[in-house]
Amino acid sequence: MARWIHTVKRRKRCKMLNDIIKVKDRVKMILQNNVQARNDDKELIIRWWQEDDNIVHDDDFLECIEKMPPFESITRARREIQKECPKLRSDKQIKRARDREEKLIAERYMRR
Repeated sequence: MARWIHTVKRRKRCKMLNDIIKVKDRVKMILQNNVQARNDDKELIIRWWQEDDNIVHDDDFLECIEKMPPFESITRARREIQKECPKLRSDKQIKRARDREEKLIAERYMRR
């Protein structure tokens, strides 16, 4: 019984890894084709939705949202890709703004 449970858990982990790889590939394609998505996570997510054939009618929208990976997975994939591929990074102005925001957040939580 324990061996069966271990096998099931391993299969779930493999499926999750495959899903993450698929997400990363799709995010990379969006970043390659849309400069604005490199600078704005909301734009990235909108492009993700627009490229999803299932989102045709408003009635389908919520069902599609439930099926898609978490937003964090998409934006995490964007960060990993931009770290690996300098040509897909956001504009310097956006980078500076993100760095400032990160610094402010770090300072805020370090004071506590």
